[in-house]
Amino acid sequence: MSLDIDADLLVTEDCPVTSLVQRMGRCNRAQKPRPLGSAGAVLVYKPSDDAPYLRKAGSDPLAGLEQFLRLVDGRDLSQDDLDRFMREVDSPASPGDALSMFVESGAYAVAGEEEFRESEDFTRQCVLLEDVDHFVRAVCDRQPGFVLPVPGRLADARRDDDSSHRRLPQHLAVARPGYYHAAVGYCDRPLAEWGGV
Repeated sequence: MSLDIDADLLVTEDCPVTSLVQRMGRCNRAQKPRPLGSAGAVLVYKPSDDAPYLRKAGSDPLAGLEQFLRLVDGRDLSQDDLDRFMREVDSPASPGDALSMFVESGAYAVAGEEEFRESEDFTRQCVLLEDVDHFVRAVCDRQPGFVLPVPGRLADARRDDDSSHRRLPQHLAVARPGYYHAAVGYCDRPLAEWGGV
């Protein structure tokens, strides 16, 4: 995760060889490296559950890990050693991203980022029902203070038969009432379900 930390002891569970080498790089990462004999120790243990490295489509992301651990066990290792041993084991190649729109779209930008979202519940910019009149009457530089992100499924209270709602910009919806609390913001369940809030 690009953490610039220097560990004396790294304790980690089983993971793909490439990930383990990257984690091992956290030992002896100081500006003035310690000699190999006192550079740090790495302990690897088996997790109680194989997730998130469950076998998918016949591949085993942990292939080569046991062989790699046998090669490095009890040794003082440099980065060159880790690279050499990593290349000696039969670990699966990294599949990379299934789709990279930046590379695939050529000279023109093509939208594709939606494929990376984990949820279909997108947010919409909304005004609270009780704040619609305040928003409409506010001077322009004060209006952004009334706008908040709300899950799209809860942004359905705009009524075109209401004159103040019609004066809202088209990109703004009206948030369903009963979900907003001043201390925590807009909730995904009605406040009545939270009890005592």
